[in-house]
Amino acid sequence: INFQVKDFFTLKSVEDGKAIVESSGRILTDSAASPMMGYQLSSGLKGTQEGEYEIDIKSGMMKECNVSTSIEGTLTVEGREIPISIDIKIKMEGSEN
Repeated sequence: INFQVKDFFTLKSVEDGKAIVESSGRILTDSAASPMMGYQLSSGLKGTQEGEYEIDIKSGMMKECNVSTSIEGTLTVEGREIPISIDIKIKMEGSEN
């Protein structure tokens, strides 16, 4: 399924050797149809994405990340519209060896 994510990042704070960066964005349908299991699939999707990242300033390494994505809309296959709702939660943790 093709869609575009346009995120914007903002430096929220810098303290104790770490930077906190927030992100927010919009998700929109890409106009191109996608092949899936022998069918052409088009979509009408909209949504939002928000996240927060903790970055170690000295190493530049991401220490922690939490991102939430919510998408709703329809998929069209052979003239039939199918409602769809997608929720994605991503949590990552990094460490130095």
